[in-house]
Amino acid sequence: MAGNGKNRLPEAASTADLALAVERARVSLEALLHLLPTSNGRGPDSRSAEMLGVAQKLSRQRRARDHILGTALFGEPAWEILLELYAARIEGRRLTATSACMASGVPPTTALRWLTRLEEANLVVRSRDSRDARLSLLDLTDEGLARMAELMDLVARG
Repeated sequence: MAGNGKNRLPEAASTADLALAVERARVSLEALLHLLPTSNGRGPDSRSAEMLGVAQKLSRQRRARDHILGTALFGEPAWEILLELYAARIEGRRLTATSACMASGVPPTTALRWLTRLEEANLVVRSRDSRDARLSLLDLTDEGLARMAELMDLVARG
């Protein structure tokens, strides 16, 4: 098969190139998701929008830190999952376990172990999607929501 060039595999992309491509895709998707109405047909109220902004800023800061300093020194999959669940709750979105695993920035098996730990800590609850039993949906428990809201409020006040 050598010789014609058509059957050659593409050159491997660097880890930095892949990370940049994934980040660009995530930002684009996040921008599109904000165009969707929430489950109640309205956007978040001003206080919720402020807290959503705090959560998103914290997540962006963590990703920037990872980009600049690398991920070998820092690992916060549970924090990323909680931030994503908090943002999803404010926006009226349901988050699948798959989406939470992707948001965590670690391999799926590692993310699933962290989800189990978050469930055991009574911060996250997992349920089956009524329309598609193959999907696991995640949400913050009342305790998880209260703790995240308290933390976002403290961060917002500086």
